[in-house]
Amino acid sequence: MTAQRLAGYGFVTAAFLMPVLGVAAPLGIAPLGALLALATVPLVLRTGALRRLPRAILILPALLVVWGAISTLWAIDPREALGGTAKLALSTLAGLVTVAAALDVEDHWRRWTGLALLAAVILAGCVLIVEYLTGNGVTYVRQTLANGSISLLRSSLGRGAVIVAMVAPAAIVLGLSHRFRWGVAALALVLAGLFLGDSLSTRLAVALAILAAVASLLRPPGLLRAVAVATIALMVAIPLAAQRMPDPHHTFQNWRWLPMSSHHRMTIWGFTGQHIAEKPIRGWGMEASRSIPGADEEIQVWRYDADGTRTNVGLREPLLPLHPHNAVLQVWLELGLPGAALLSAFLLAVLRVLSRIDPARRVERAAGLAAFVGTFVVATVSYGFWQSWWQASMWLAAALLAMASRPEGAANTVAIDRAAE
Repeated sequence: MTAQRLAGYGFVTAAFLMPVLGVAAPLGIAPLGALLALATVPLVLRTGALRRLPRAILILPALLVVWGAISTLWAIDPREALGGTAKLALSTLAGLVTVAAALDVEDHWRRWTGLALLAAVILAGCVLIVEYLTGNGVTYVRQTLANGSISLLRSSLGRGAVIVAMVAPAAIVLGLSHRFRWGVAALALVLAGLFLGDSLSTRLAVALAILAAVASLLRPPGLLRAVAVATIALMVAIPLAAQRMPDPHHTFQNWRWLPMSSHHRMTIWGFTGQHIAEKPIRGWGMEASRSIPGADEEIQVWRYDADGTRTNVGLREPLLPLHPHNAVLQVWLELGLPGAALLSAFLLAVLRVLSRIDPARRVERAAGLAAFVGTFVVATVSYGFWQSWWQASMWLAAALLAMASRPEGAANTVAIDRAAE
């Protein structure tokens, strides 16, 4: 089997499996990303595709890995830090290989990849809509079959909804470019259906991604520059805001508009912000979130009536369960100022690539900006940033979008290198 064919089959398979795994077994996306990287290595080695990626896209993630490795020297748990750095290095290498291959695979594989991606997104979306319309019925069935009992509070398909939203921009571009209009129309219904779910972070990410896409289609001057400024501002403002988070007892009593799960986020972020302030320059070390002093302590909060009588409404919250559920705070906490600077520079490099897409290709530019905004929103309110499944999801979504957005018939050097100059 030739390198092109191996990579092509790999992309078609991954495009179909990623949304399906997102709903059924999201942790399986990590090995899926690794297998796709292995399938595309021969093509990348034969064409030298990695060398033609923008230098910043190559160097900045590598420097983040290096800084993570250096931070093991002062990490609370050096073994945990070293293991986390090794996993990040492998995820980064696999991601870069996959993105490079996406820009070199032959054009006819784009059509099959687009068809597979559309079909899988629609299939996964239908499962999600059934889940929402039946009051989390799919979760009910899964828990009954797996455990024989039910502890039904929230949908267990939240990660699947995020994956569907992340790959939707690539699916739309591929669908429109290959005239799969039926698929794009169905995908639009799926995205609308995501607003029926109980995940506030997913609804917020989809809404802001759609807003970003619409704004891009209108082509206001300086839009990407404004997004870049906002991104850097958030990288600075989020840890500062976390340090000034009110006491959990105060927020639980007075911020009654806040959902219960979101209140726990406030508690976590406040605790994280306080520890960022203790070591803002070099951070606590890679994977330190798992072992920060006091992280395993729990706080009990209650609500009180106007006369001071305690009600039955309360929460018992761990201060930091494994990670801050916020990529910006996690990078600041563990890798300090250098880590935050490297992540900021990488985000700016991604926006620079988007800014160099031909303005006449409005759909591709809009899809790229929507993917950037949606992923950034999810990353700042959910998940551990170093988790292998999440890293693989971001790299796979980026690779699919890179394949979808390149000019048909264009070489890697045209699609990407000139964008970085």
